[in-house]
Amino acid sequence: MRIALVFSLVCLVVFPQVVQARASRAQRVAIWRIDPLGDISPEIVARLESLLTQEMARIVGDIVPSIKSQQVQRKYRSLRKCQGANRCMAKIGRRLRARHIVSGTLASLGQAYVVRLKMVSSQSGKTVRATTEVLSGQKEQLIEAVRVAAYRLLAPEKLTGSLQVLVNIAGATIYMNGKRVGVSPLRHALRNLGVRKHTFRITHPDHLDFIRKVKVRFQKMTIVRVKLKKPKILPASKGVGPLPPVVKDAVTPWYSKWWFWTVVGVVAVGAGAAAGLLVPRLTYFPKSCDNSACEAN
Repeated sequence: MRIALVFSLVCLVVFPQVVQARASRAQRVAIWRIDPLGDISPEIVARLESLLTQEMARIVGDIVPSIKSQQVQRKYRSLRKCQGANRCMAKIGRRLRARHIVSGTLASLGQAYVVRLKMVSSQSGKTVRATTEVLSGQKEQLIEAVRVAAYRLLAPEKLTGSLQVLVNIAGATIYMNGKRVGVSPLRHALRNLGVRKHTFRITHPDHLDFIRKVKVRFQKMTIVRVKLKKPKILPASKGVGPLPPVVKDAVTPWYSKWWFWTVVGVVAVGAGAAAGLLVPRLTYFPKSCDNSACEAN
């Protein structure tokens, strides 16, 4: 009886841990390496790789660091010449029992850095997802950029932020990316928004429209304060009296219109032509001859 009880307790404690370990292994992601492009110190690459490893571990839990990937690559002769091709990276991922394997490059762009990452399936050898991020600014901004890159690569559906819109008047209609989201004042913040720029348009019948693009930051609340303004009305000039009355031209009589005299001319020409056709032609006899002489000729 005691043995059965102890066995049951062990199963209750150990079995969930085994299931959790298998589930974690199913989501395991290995990091191959980050290659520098150009004149970049190895120290900067090592810091970026360490930061990226930490952020990825927060997402999937089970991360294989690049040092273990390099050990596996040196161990097997067929993998020693791997330069980042999907096929050989997939073989390294299978040796590490990882579902995916990640590689990347780091290049300098002025005072900023451009990091390119790709994630390859260890089973199919195909690129699952790729991303390019520009890292610049202070230390906090660099950390946020690396976090965005990690989530964009491993869990893009979780790459969201929130936004609160505050309008100085009530009754203004708020549109985001062309869709109506509510009327001011909004009782709740807009959540689960993609980390990018969103176009806002706020309208009110008595005020000018407010149009602006607002960037949503990862896992942060962005507050937008909007002050709608009424349209400006130009004041009347001093010393100027009322406008003079509008003077209209006198109405031209119909018999003075151009079309009236055109019709009269056409009718006159037509009447003359008709008279010429109806009146018989008369023979002319000169006075020097009588009727018989003229007829003989």
